[in-house]
Amino acid sequence: MKRQIRKILSVLVVGSSFIFSSLIYSDAGIIPYIIQKNNNKTYVNFLLSVEKRSGKNVVTDFGGGGKGNQKDTAAKEGYEETMGMFTVRNANDLLKKKKAGVASLRERIQFGCGNKNYKTYFVNVTDKMGKRGRAEIVKGLSKRLAKLKVYKKFKGKTYAPYREKRGFVWLSKKELTNVINNNLDISCQVLSNFKYKKNLGAVMTKTPENLKLYWRLRDNLKSVLSKIKSIK
Repeated sequence: MKRQIRKILSVLVVGSSFIFSSLIYSDAGIIPYIIQKNNNKTYVNFLLSVEKRSGKNVVTDFGGGGKGNQKDTAAKEGYEETMGMFTVRNANDLLKKKKAGVASLRERIQFGCGNKNYKTYFVNVTDKMGKRGRAEIVKGLSKRLAKLKVYKKFKGKTYAPYREKRGFVWLSKKELTNVINNNLDISCQVLSNFKYKKNLGAVMTKTPENLKLYWRLRDNLKSVLSKIKSIK
């Protein structure tokens, strides 16, 4: 009898904790970065995204809100907004391999900064670069984005979370620090006008813009700066 009571109580505890965790809503995001060495010098570069805010294109991290703790939210949002670039080989597998892809990205999260309102986590993706340069990564992301934009026409709303970005940009440690400290504009190419051609697939055009850095939590910038400086 006692054993049965213990089993019932354990089930109730596990069940209630699961329900409680599913009710938690948090805001968080990620910044992927790479560390490269050349001529005995170390270079750190951060990948940021371009999205629309209040009718204007801005540069920001890969983040948003979702159920679960902040690290879970950061992994989910990061996976969706980078379109599985660092965890899934083929964009066609985004939905099928989402659970594994999110888990893989969560394991790669190294450290975060911020508070309970919003937290930014840094993810080292240097090993995912291979022989590809930074431009190749942006090209790969752009191709996925263009393809997913086109999916809207024949795949319904299932890919909606993966179509939030308009472009991507790499900033060096020095550039990002300078932009944050001095509130400078960021010059980059923004994707636009997605079309689908039978033999070419998704075709995109680019327009140059000078964009402002946008942070979901402005107070978070100081802690972001301290983490940027600590990466060597």
